[in-house]
Order: sequence, then C-alpha cells, then structure tokens
Amino acid sequence: MTDIHLEADETKSILYYALMSDIAGTYTLHTEAGYLEAGVYSFLQEITLDITVDKNALDIAGDIINALNGLSLSGGEESKRDKAVRYLNKVRDRAVESDKDIEKNIHDINKAIHSLIDIETVDISGIRLMMDELLKTWESRYYFFSS
Repeated sequence: MTDIHLEADETKSILYYALMSDIAGTYTLHTEAGYLEAGVYSFLQEITLDITVDKNALDIAGDIINALNGLSLSGGEESKRDKAVRYLNKVRDRAVESDKDIEKNIHDINKAIHSLIDIETVDISGIRLMMDELLKTWESRYYFFSS
C-alpha cells in the first residue's frame, strides 16, 4: 500500500512498474484505489490486468540466433552476422548472479546490434526488433535488480 498526502485542490498521480517473471505464463496485476477520511477507508475503483509473457529472455535470444543463422549472407556480412551470433550466445549462456552479469548481457546485446549495422543485402528489420525487445528485457532486469 502506498500513502500519499494531498493538499486542498492538489492532484497527484502514482506511477508504478511491474516487472514480470522471466517464466512464460499469464500474470494478473490487481490495482485498487481508495481514500482514507477520518479513519474510514472508502473504495473507489479496482483494475485487473492480465499480462502474458510468451517467452523468456533465453528463448528470445535463441529465436534471434536462429533467425540470424537463417540469413543467406556472404563475405563481410556473413562474418558480421557470425560476430553478432557469438555475442548473443554469450548472453544466452551467461549465468546471471549479479547486476554485473546483467550489464555484460546489455553490452553484448549492444555489440551484437552494432555488428549488424552494415548488413544491407537482406532485410533484418524484424530481427532488429527482436533484439530491441531482448535489450529492453535485460535493461528492465537491471533497473529492478536486487541481490
């Protein structure tokens, strides 16, 4: 429960984040709003939201690696793709025990993204979106990490 104090004619908003588990499934977020006046609680509204996690971060990394390996590339583009795959394998294989491990994952994802910048013979926009989603996942985990 979060308590806030309001002055007369004042408006406040409460923003909160919900970090879902990295396990596929549906998670229910239940929010209730009310107020306390003269020691009596008055209920105002409730909101229930189901949030579905389709894949965990390791599965997303694996999907990206498979998509990259499925590209028909040659020469310098092939080596850049292979470099990106190596970085993503590090992310997929790294045991996360501290915020430093999460930082390494974020850096390796960024390096993988950078490795793909000059690939122009095939459309990798879908793969890049997947990589952005993976990056957001690890950045969220870093922001909310507690040892």
